[in-house]
Amino acid sequence: MKCRAAAIAVLLFTIFAGSNVQARGPYGSISVGNWKGGAYTNDQTGSFSHCAAGASYASGIFFLVMIDHTGGWSLGFMHEEWRLTTGQAFPLTLTFDG
Repeated sequence: MKCRAAAIAVLLFTIFAGSNVQARGPYGSISVGNWKGGAYTNDQTGSFSHCAAGASYASGIFFLVMIDHTGGWSLGFMHEEWRLTTGQAFPLTLTFDG
């Protein structure tokens, strides 16, 4: 479990590393089925920064969905046994809502 928490922290850091915005939150929470998350604000302005939620699946994959203040979407995937290298391609089938 500690390894999963560390991997999730690294994933979130990677997603936000390109931004100078410091996020505060979560404000409110998202809890639907196995999904958990919340909304975050910019520390300097108090304006909406992003909203993120993630869920663990029986396959061992953790899936994260995020939307930022510009309407941009990010998806993150993590599995403790994956050993991917930069630029490596892998098959992915993603279906939302059915």
